[in-house]
Amino acid sequence: MSDFFPHYVVADMALPKREKYHFSWLFEYVQWTVEWMDITYDVPKFDIADIQFTCTDRFDVPEIIVDFPALEEWKIHAI
Repeated sequence: MSDFFPHYVVADMALPKREKYHFSWLFEYVQWTVEWMDITYDVPKFDIADIQFTCTDRFDVPEIIVDFPALEEWKIHAI
Protein backbone atom coordinates (compact mmCIF):
# COMPACT_ATOMS: atom_id res chain seq x y z
CA MET A 1 0.00 0.00 0.00
CA SER A 2 2.83 2.44 0.77
CA ASP A 3 4.09 2.08 -2.83
CA PHE A 4 0.70 2.24 -4.60
CA PHE A 5 -1.32 4.83 -2.67
CA PRO A 6 0.90 7.97 -3.06
CA HIS A 7 1.06 7.56 -6.86
CA TYR A 8 -2.69 6.98 -7.10
CA VAL A 9 -3.60 10.10 -5.10
CA VAL A 10 -1.41 12.47 -7.13
CA ALA A 11 -2.56 11.02 -10.49
CA ASP A 12 -6.20 12.12 -10.08
CA MET A 13 -5.75 15.57 -8.52
CA ALA A 14 -5.42 17.67 -11.73
CA LEU A 15 -2.74 19.84 -10.11
CA PRO A 16 -1.83 23.14 -11.82
CA LYS A 17 1.37 23.53 -13.86
CA ARG A 18 1.24 27.35 -13.63
CA GLU A 19 -0.08 29.66 -10.89
CA LYS A 20 -0.33 33.44 -10.44
CA TYR A 21 -0.98 35.43 -7.25
CA HIS A 22 -1.62 39.16 -7.02
CA PHE A 23 -0.54 41.05 -3.86
CA SER A 24 -1.63 44.53 -2.84
CA TRP A 25 -0.68 46.62 0.17
CA LEU A 26 -1.46 50.07 1.57
CA PHE A 27 -4.92 50.38 0.03
CA GLU A 28 -3.63 48.96 -3.27
CA TYR A 29 -0.97 51.67 -3.53
CA VAL A 30 1.75 49.01 -3.71
CA GLN A 31 0.92 46.09 -5.99
CA TRP A 32 2.86 43.20 -7.42
CA THR A 33 2.19 39.85 -9.02
CA VAL A 34 4.06 36.62 -8.41
CA GLU A 35 3.87 33.95 -11.09
CA TRP A 36 5.10 30.37 -10.78
CA MET A 37 5.76 28.32 -13.94
CA ASP A 38 6.71 24.71 -14.65
CA ILE A 39 5.33 23.51 -11.31
CA THR A 40 6.24 19.88 -10.55
CA TYR A 41 5.17 17.76 -7.62
CA ASP A 42 7.09 14.97 -5.91
CA VAL A 43 5.32 11.82 -4.79
CA PRO A 44 3.86 12.53 -1.32
CA LYS A 45 4.79 10.56 1.80
CA PHE A 46 1.81 9.58 3.96
CA ASP A 47 1.49 8.14 7.45
CA ILE A 48 -0.08 4.94 6.13
CA ALA A 49 -0.34 3.04 9.41
CA ASP A 50 -3.91 4.20 10.15
CA ILE A 51 -5.53 4.52 6.71
CA GLN A 52 -9.19 3.51 6.48
CA PHE A 53 -10.95 2.67 3.20
CA THR A 54 -14.70 2.78 2.71
CA CYS A 55 -16.23 1.49 -0.53
CA THR A 56 -19.68 2.86 -1.35
CA ASP A 57 -22.13 2.82 -4.23
CA ARG A 58 -23.86 6.10 -3.54
CA PHE A 59 -26.16 7.35 -6.34
CA ASP A 60 -25.17 4.30 -8.44
CA VAL A 61 -21.61 5.61 -8.72
CA PRO A 62 -18.82 3.46 -7.25
CA GLU A 63 -16.76 5.47 -4.80
CA ILE A 64 -13.75 4.80 -2.61
CA ILE A 65 -13.43 7.09 0.40
CA VAL A 66 -9.93 7.18 1.90
CA ASP A 67 -9.33 8.59 5.38
CA PHE A 68 -5.64 9.05 6.13
CA PRO A 69 -4.44 10.89 9.23
CA ALA A 70 -1.34 12.73 8.09
CA LEU A 71 0.66 13.90 5.13
CA GLU A 72 4.29 13.62 6.21
CA GLU A 73 6.05 15.29 3.28
CA TRP A 74 5.17 16.65 -0.15
CA LYS A 75 7.61 18.75 -2.14
CA ILE A 76 6.53 21.17 -4.84
CA HIS A 77 9.05 22.71 -7.24
CA ALA A 78 8.55 25.76 -9.48
CA ILE A 79 10.39 28.45 -11.38
